[in-house]
Amino acid sequence: MPQHKQAMTPSLWSRIEGREGQQLPGRVAPWSPATRWRDRILLRLGRVQWHAGHRLGEIVSHPSGEINYLTRSCVTISKADKTLITVPTTQDWQRQRLKAGEMLFAWLLDPPRPIPLAWCTPFGLVHSPFPSLLPHDGSNTSAAAAVRDIEIEKPCLPSARKTTPLFGDENNRPFTYSVLHRELRKVLTALLGARAASLYSWHSLRSGLACALQS
Repeated sequence: MPQHKQAMTPSLWSRIEGREGQQLPGRVAPWSPATRWRDRILLRLGRVQWHAGHRLGEIVSHPSGEINYLTRSCVTISKADKTLITVPTTQDWQRQRLKAGEMLFAWLLDPPRPIPLAWCTPFGLVHSPFPSLLPHDGSNTSAAAAVRDIEIEKPCLPSARKTTPLFGDENNRPFTYSVLHRELRKVLTALLGARAASLYSWHSLRSGLACALQS
């Protein structure tokens, strides 16, 4: 029987944010978002998840090879004057620098083909039909800034936005569930020990967000 996972707490996530240079079990390189793309993308994913609570199925690759994950084409900038930039370029992000109070819309892709009922929610949905609204609070650790930094660090041609994952690896390929799970587990094991770390997964951020909304 699957083990029930604990909800992530803001204090635990802040410990992950502040662990630059910590040695991780089972990995030669230390945890270093400052120097390692994969560590940076994990932090950025977590920052977005804390605000939006996407299912991991909206982030990772599917065995069929079909695109059911968030891509760069899912991102729209909403400026303070309500102007929308639906295909933002690197220059758009650099000009904007997302002032405090501006919004970034992350739209979910519709699945490319009919989805078996077993994959759906009780309401018949695979992905939410509503956009995630990521406000920028002026800090570099906000959810909107996380998306901005991905776009600036790894620019994407307009013609490739529909196939390039928003949260991709060093080669712009989508992560698998097992890779994301393993990387998060290593960080949590370094912080909490193996037994306590096993109580958490990426779903813990969704649970933590739900708990925060209820409090």
